[in-house]
Amino acid sequence: MDQKNIKLKEFKKTLPTKYSYKTDKGKVRELNEDCYLIYEPKDPKKLKLYGKLYGVADGVGGYSRGDEASKLALEVIKEVYYSLPENIKPEQRIKISIEKANEAVYKEGFFQNESKIATTVCLAILIGDKLYIANVGDSRAYIVRKNKIKQITVDHSLVEEQVRAGLITKEEAKKSKYRNIITRGLGLDNEVKIDIFVIKVKNRDKILLTTDGLVRVVDDDEILKIIKNYNINEAVEHLIKLANNRGGPDNITTVLVNIGKKDIITPILIFLLLLVIALLLTFSLYKEKLPFISGLLKIDSDPQGAEVLINNEKKGITPISISLKEGSYEVVVKKDSYEDFEKKDVHIEKNKTLDLGVIKLTPLPSYATLEVETTPTNAKLYINGEEKGLTPYTVDKLKPGEYEIKITKSGYEDYKDKITLKDNENKTMKIQLSKISVTPPPPSYGFLSVDSDPSGANVYVDNKNIGKTPIKSYQLEPGSHTIKLSLDGYNDYISNVTISSNSTKNLGKIKLIKLLAKGYGRVIFDLGETFKDWKIIVSKTYYSDVEGYLDVEGHLEIDLVSGNYNYFLYTKDINIKDSNIKDKPFIYKSEEFNIKEDYITIIDNEFKENKCKYSEYIKKQYCKPWMNLRL
Repeated sequence: MDQKNIKLKEFKKTLPTKYSYKTDKGKVRELNEDCYLIYEPKDPKKLKLYGKLYGVADGVGGYSRGDEASKLALEVIKEVYYSLPENIKPEQRIKISIEKANEAVYKEGFFQNESKIATTVCLAILIGDKLYIANVGDSRAYIVRKNKIKQITVDHSLVEEQVRAGLITKEEAKKSKYRNIITRGLGLDNEVKIDIFVIKVKNRDKILLTTDGLVRVVDDDEILKIIKNYNINEAVEHLIKLANNRGGPDNITTVLVNIGKKDIITPILIFLLLLVIALLLTFSLYKEKLPFISGLLKIDSDPQGAEVLINNEKKGITPISISLKEGSYEVVVKKDSYEDFEKKDVHIEKNKTLDLGVIKLTPLPSYATLEVETTPTNAKLYINGEEKGLTPYTVDKLKPGEYEIKITKSGYEDYKDKITLKDNENKTMKIQLSKISVTPPPPSYGFLSVDSDPSGANVYVDNKNIGKTPIKSYQLEPGSHTIKLSLDGYNDYISNVTISSNSTKNLGKIKLIKLLAKGYGRVIFDLGETFKDWKIIVSKTYYSDVEGYLDVEGHLEIDLVSGNYNYFLYTKDINIKDSNIKDKPFIYKSEEFNIKEDYITIIDNEFKENKCKYSEYIKKQYCKPWMNLRL
């Protein structure tokens, strides 16, 4: 949809809501750095286009003045969001609002007070039947629908990234010492990345916004159970109380929103409702004169002052007597720091009293917490022989008593110890693991032998001079090495060799190639195995074996000669002044020479004449290699 074409009629009427909220500093923090926001516009047009805004923010504890950061962020978001033009899409309005809040918090820290401040934020905006959720940091948004709870947001925290990467489990994440480290927050940088989710809500959906002070100690299933069994005001109270009962390690803030449609009541329905009320009042007045048709339930507890619930409905505090209609009931007696007492199928009879007597409540067990840190980290932790996880690791809900501790890590000696934990004790163990001493095996070496033609060349191994050729059985570590031979007037020879343990690498005698003289060109002969024993005649003068090269100049006549039979075979004229010879070596292969068709020159005891007519006999006996070249 084009932003410029957004019209009021395109938005449905925002669903009715009921909400409850509470914030608490917890049991550990001296200051409450959380903040909440609830805003429902009175203007119908504003409500339809912009919706209802709910939010929570959690000032980052690692920085100063987290309470100021959270409050400033929510104030800026509200002001900017409801002041933006109507033709901007909700997602864009949310994004701009949070970006402006980030800018305000960032400037407040750096430019006014010269100390960084930061906060998380989680928003819920209800427009029509669509819910827009936005978050930065580890404050969360949940939706409760049909007895199921689902986390909408994704925590921007270090441990959450480790969970998604498969490095740790969700259970390990809850106990990680790094669980409070966030990867995103308002005020941390001049730019911020925002997650935005859009879902379609239904009647009776419930939306929960909360800071991490709740979810650190209360599981999702426990949150669902409380929201199911209590109205929104009671649910918020119970969530805060449960988090504090478990130590209240951080500030706790919750905003719970019920989403539901209002009933459309016609005049007829109103009349019927009033009629029913009148009948009930009449019956109530008349009932006083009727015989006692209900039963009585009496309950007491040890200790007294426990809350009594009948079929999940609060009835009062022990000791108590409750009038109930005939039938079966579920009775729950609960008190802080004690296990709940539950009794089902409590049967009440007409005109009778049922006395459950004094119910002895069982105190909740007191637990200890053990945190184990090791150097190095990622060691396996065992408690009483049971593997718990990799260090650093925190084990909570340990009963007071004696425990056997064992820590293992490859390459390190096992650590063993016995410890005793007391009621409500928080114990930290910092352990330095000892490396296992290993005697290294004696080093193994290989050897290098090398010579050169001419000898006396400097030999370098990995750029280190080890002497002059010939080199015999020079000791080297196994592996790859770079060998270089260097001699004045000759090109450097460079090669990579692999040295094996307890063996000798012999490179033999390496023929060094002379540097090209000034004004000369170089001719290289590469005639193959067929002519390896033949020689070269340059301008009717014997020069060298075929294997090699010539540094030459001018117009040259080159003949290829057999050493076995002393006859001239091929002739080739070259001009060293040609640019291709001057600029780079000219390589001659066998195909560069052409056999003479009419005759060959022979010097042999068997044939006295110098020139013999090319015959089948000569071809058969002496020319077979030549014919192969001509093919």
